[in-house]
Amino acid sequence: MDHDLDAMSRDDLLSEVRRLRAGIRAHRDPSGHELCWHHPALWGLLPEKVAPRTDDNAPDAR
Repeated sequence: MDHDLDAMSRDDLLSEVRRLRAGIRAHRDPSGHELCWHHPALWGLLPEKVAPRTDDNAPDAR
């Protein structure tokens, strides 16, 4: 994971950091969604793609 970073130039890395920070800032305040793990827009900033969790495969809160 994150091997793509090894091939990036300094300028590319700075651009990526700015993009990720902007995404995190956009989700810093509560989104109004009651599920704390439901942030597909934030997940979309990562190079690896994962399917959003549903009630059927959400972590057990016991």
